[in-house]
Amino acid sequence: MEEHACTQEDRITRIEGTVTAIDGKLDAINTNQAKIMTCLDIYMKKVDEHDAILKGENGDVGVVAKVAQAVDILDELKIALKGKEDKPGLIAAIDVLVKRAASTDDDKVWLRRLIIGTVITWMLGIGLMIFK
Repeated sequence: MEEHACTQEDRITRIEGTVTAIDGKLDAINTNQAKIMTCLDIYMKKVDEHDAILKGENGDVGVVAKVAQAVDILDELKIALKGKEDKPGLIAAIDVLVKRAASTDDDKVWLRRLIIGTVITWMLGIGLMIFK
């Protein structure tokens, strides 16, 4: 019977060792779970910060609203430059001014030629009167 008792004691010892090992593994799992929860808390805070940056908070305008405003401003700028429907934009107005300036330069060339021609004719006329 002592053999039998020894075997039971061995079994109890092995069971206790197994329970201790399981307990140690459960402690490790709890420690890992606590670390994971800490990391998740940090990530959730970062997500909240990013959400606040994107959407804005406490009356501050977020990035999404700023981008929307920038898009609206760019649309207005595009309309101002290119025009809308029957209203010409700045590009068309600049083209008109460039064409007017070019035609004004052409008018000035014509005027210069007229004045130079008049002066030459006058000088020739005076020269003919003097040498007559």
